[in-house]
Amino acid sequence: IVLLVVGLRARLVSSSCAAEESAFQTCYTAATDLTYDEDPFTYWDDDDESMSLPDCAGASATFNDRCASGPAECPAEYEAWVECGYADLAETEGLDCESF
Repeated sequence: IVLLVVGLRARLVSSSCAAEESAFQTCYTAATDLTYDEDPFTYWDDDDESMSLPDCAGASATFNDRCASGPAECPAEYEAWVECGYADLAETEGLDCESF
């Protein structure tokens, strides 16, 4: 069951944030001539139940860590993609966070 929930979380992020991901990829490719192949949501691919977001403060801290460890190129687009994903993931955890 845990694997199913984690898989659904990852799919939710990838489909609901497609526009943000596309905007980042377009910017990144234009800046580097490369495709960004990292996944800021690999955190959620783990089947460990402790990988859930306990509260909005935890979600915000994790979001900030992801943005800080993102690429130097296209930081605004990257942050928009990650913020979209974390907002969706927080919602799946039953959290109603104002922003990250």
